[in-house]
Amino acid sequence: APQVDTGRWCWLITPPDIHDESLRWYIDGSRRYPTYHALSVTGCGVVVVDAQGMLVGLAEATPPSWVASSAAAEAWALYLTLQEVAVMPTIITDCLGLLRAVEAGFSAATSPRMANARVWKLISELLDGQASQLHHALIWMPAHTSIDQCMHRQRSDLRMVTTVDWRANQLADA
Repeated sequence: APQVDTGRWCWLITPPDIHDESLRWYIDGSRRYPTYHALSVTGCGVVVVDAQGMLVGLAEATPPSWVASSAAAEAWALYLTLQEVAVMPTIITDCLGLLRAVEAGFSAATSPRMANARVWKLISELLDGQASQLHHALIWMPAHTSIDQCMHRQRSDLRMVTTVDWRANQLADA
């Protein structure tokens, strides 16, 4: 069946206060079977954790069919998260490309030469073209390794990866 956009996060566990500034949002996007176009499907997930490291939110989404890569699905997860919140939360991703796009700025990310320019244009419009809002909010963490390997690595904010970080990323990925 064709990929059908869910439009928003489909909450499996709804956070009690989505506007709580102390929440951390772990996002992930994936493309399954990318070499088999007829079977290929893109999806994304978010895990919301409170200040004590407790799971308070869990959601999944299916992006539009034109979101055709894992990196685009990660950007779509960022877009959906930014749509949900009134105040910029801490957003943690394992996609270094998101961090690089924010560092380069929206004019570079939305360039016609960029594969994910369409998603970045939506993000830019949501933030009134102010990429600086994401500079401190978006954090990259290493992932796709064992918990033992991750625990000795740093996130982009120079803090060490914690067990909560690793587990939340694994759940968002699932």
